[in-house]
Amino acid sequence: MGFLDNISNIFKREKKDIKNLEQMVKNEYDEDGTLRAEKIEKMIGKEKIVTTKAYDFNEIENYTIREEHFNENGEIKGDRFSSYEGIDNLKYIRDKKIERESGILKTSITEEHYDLGKLIDKTIERITKDKYSETKEIKVFNGDNLCSKEFSKTTARESFNSSKQYREDGGIIFDYEKTSGNGKSNTVLNFYDKEGNLLGDTQYSKANNIIGVGKYNENGEKEGFWCEKSFISTGYLGVLEIKDVEDLFKQSGNYVNGKKEGKWRFYNDYEIGDPYSKQCLYRTEAEFKEGKLDGKVSIFSIDSNREEKKLLDLEYKENSLTSYKCYDYVPDYIELPNSSYSAYYHSPYNKTLNFSTEEYAHKITIEENGNTIIENYKENLLESKHIIDIEGNIKNLMEYSKDVKTVKEIDNQENKTVKEAPEKKNPWAKSKGKDKEAGNER
Repeated sequence: MGFLDNISNIFKREKKDIKNLEQMVKNEYDEDGTLRAEKIEKMIGKEKIVTTKAYDFNEIENYTIREEHFNENGEIKGDRFSSYEGIDNLKYIRDKKIERESGILKTSITEEHYDLGKLIDKTIERITKDKYSETKEIKVFNGDNLCSKEFSKTTARESFNSSKQYREDGGIIFDYEKTSGNGKSNTVLNFYDKEGNLLGDTQYSKANNIIGVGKYNENGEKEGFWCEKSFISTGYLGVLEIKDVEDLFKQSGNYVNGKKEGKWRFYNDYEIGDPYSKQCLYRTEAEFKEGKLDGKVSIFSIDSNREEKKLLDLEYKENSLTSYKCYDYVPDYIELPNSSYSAYYHSPYNKTLNFSTEEYAHKITIEENGNTIIENYKENLLESKHIIDIEGNIKNLMEYSKDVKTVKEIDNQENKTVKEAPEKKNPWAKSKGKDKEAGNER
């Protein structure tokens, strides 16, 4: 047995002149003699405290400390874990305490994250159990500001759940209550604007799922600010910071007389696929006028570190596409606003792409010289054609008449000419006499 093997585990027992205290120290080393862990066990009366300090294999200045407290029966009553990145640079704490008395079990868990000594966020969870009921309370803080609060109590006959979400200034975003018992349930969910007023009526599906909140005008049309589609109370598993009501729904924006108007925002869930690839949340921002896309449309990815990356830029004029620029891969399940059909995912490596926006079908062609050709078809007939150079400047624009016999051409010097044009139909549209075969050719 070599020297290194002899020191791989060193046990040291000390007896001190402290009342009812006994201490044992165990150090663990690498084969090269590098200290990897220090473990100290202390007996205080019939109770025991075990403290373990473990060092990172790659960065010796990074380490974790775990302190476990056991009662006289060997049951754990406290478990505190903390991690450090650099000497005394605290990053994370998880402190768990357990109390047992008269048939009641009380558990308290506090988690804290730090950055350069500053508290970033904190979660406090308290659970109380007895033979008849279970009560749970959770509070989440951003720094020292309360972000959300949840409470639940469950018995054999009934249950009560409530939750509240708060803005940075302390104003309430929503409050939720649900009571169940005797085969019946009652749910109350209210959303509030920044002034503390009700945002509108909460909308439910037939399955009693929350699908929107907003107000209607006297004609029964949606009016003003609305949040719609799926309600996601967790803010997409923490990837999206909840600052207002729109961060809790898949889409939000304003209506005028029942039609989308101005800027809207849409979210798509995480990409499902390779578990080792970076999972992203996707946000789409779009401009509308009288319910039609009119202005910029952009798609962004948001990763688990909340870092954003722009993937796609488009511009529309009344649903007709006028500009297209793809910076990075966009999965095919990410739907563009007002879109009903997409032949393929968006990618900067695609040379051709077909997709549609309500009454328009769009064909994108990327030439070898970097020019982008955009063709807009309506009712299977070419209506306009845009040629855009690699810098994003319009080189040429052709607008076709409804009879497709005349065309207005505008080059980058704004010279306009009107001339006869041959009929040009949508090259991938289905004809009346072909179905499956035509679809396969696409």
